[in-house]
Amino acid sequence: MNNAVLVFGVLMLAGAESLAETALSDPTRPLNFAASPQVKQFALTSIFRKPAGSAAIINGRLISVGQTVDGVELISVGESSATIKTDSGIRTLTMHRAVKR
Repeated sequence: MNNAVLVFGVLMLAGAESLAETALSDPTRPLNFAASPQVKQFALTSIFRKPAGSAAIINGRLISVGQTVDGVELISVGESSATIKTDSGIRTLTMHRAVKR
């Protein structure tokens, strides 16, 4: 009887170990689910326009026209916008106007 209990216990442990190695999937996840790539957000905070050269503060970093910082190249600066070039293409960032109360 003790031998039977011992053998049963060993078999249960072996079965539990192989079950633990099996990857469990989330039953609530939709079939063919793939996370969409995250698009990096850019915030234009300030613009500096001078005859000697323009610059902008993007995500807290001062970038001059033609300069590349953290994979972002500042192409041009307008009155209330800045055009940047990233790995995903060319984008125009605009300044948000202050809300007057």
